[in-house]
Amino acid sequence: AIITTLAASLPDPEAQFLKTEHSQLLKVAFAESLRALEPRQRTILKLAVVDGLSIDQIAPMYQVHRATVARWLATIRTALYELTVAELKRRLKVSGPEALGLLGQMNSQFNLSLDRMLKTRS
Repeated sequence: AIITTLAASLPDPEAQFLKTEHSQLLKVAFAESLRALEPRQRTILKLAVVDGLSIDQIAPMYQVHRATVARWLATIRTALYELTVAELKRRLKVSGPEALGLLGQMNSQFNLSLDRMLKTRS
């Protein structure tokens, strides 16, 4: 909300700079959040997102039921989101609602390339 209001009041080049600056910040926060995941969590996320494996294909690799893999993936996605918000709050020195607002705005303007980020960390 803060960035949207500020960007709306600025001439186009300045608004674009602000969006670009925070897009880079979000990329960095997201990359840090990926690094903070447990190795197994990163591997499971990579199998699902990068390699395109289904929960039915991942489950036998870990000798668990498909529902377990589905729960793992839900937990991993939640953790990744929460870690990214926490990292944004830390880097921007803002409150939770402001970080969530920035993350919401960036999601609508910026495509988080989970696939690319996971590939570069494999």
